[in-house]
Amino acid sequence: MPKLPWFPFYPNDFIIGTIEWQASGDYMELLGAYIYLLCAQWDKGSVSEDAYFLATRDLQPGGADELRTKFDTVDGKLMNLRLEACRKKQEIFHEKQRENGKLGGRPPNNPSLSSGLDLGKPKRNPKKPNQNQNQKEDKEEEVACAPSPSKNKPLAEKPPECDQQIWDDFILQRKAKKAPFTITALNNTIREAAKVGMSLDEALTMCSSRGWQGFESRYVLEARAKSGQPKKREFVH
Repeated sequence: MPKLPWFPFYPNDFIIGTIEWQASGDYMELLGAYIYLLCAQWDKGSVSEDAYFLATRDLQPGGADELRTKFDTVDGKLMNLRLEACRKKQEIFHEKQRENGKLGGRPPNNPSLSSGLDLGKPKRNPKKPNQNQNQKEDKEEEVACAPSPSKNKPLAEKPPECDQQIWDDFILQRKAKKAPFTITALNNTIREAAKVGMSLDEALTMCSSRGWQGFESRYVLEARAKSGQPKKREFVH
């Protein structure tokens, strides 16, 4: 599968996991080096010794050794094992989404509508309808059995890193607008949010609070331009 351009970032876990560094004279430098190495690992799959040296060479004595406790050596390369677990989780999720897309999304609740079969009990001694009645019923049956275009599209499932309440609020708003949230729409939202350095949670929250059916990066860029803010900011997912 294509390499994901982002990885889930848990601020509270990050702060708690590095709280012991606060007594260090180069606390912020340690945090910056740590985040850089996590990004390098996500992009390359691991961190080489050369890359680690370049990231930590300006730290105070002992800083490089302290930072190394966050990584394990696997096949001669450095890895943060929790980050690799997140990668595997995301790969499984996106593979499931891809397979659902191949199958045409979730199965319909009523199999009779998709198969075109009448699963009800046969009537006893049915009356023979006239020709006009037959034509009318045929047309009604065609309309009833015609699949809805939106139902044929695979619906998106909540990504693991997305807050449940934020997701539910946004999906409820989409349903009110009769706009199912498909896998394509989800991927487009993630891509548009990344253009302006926003997480999926932030993008969906903005859509819910402003009544938007979908998220487009140009809305944020225009708002930032009017307020004098920079067009893009640094953001770690």
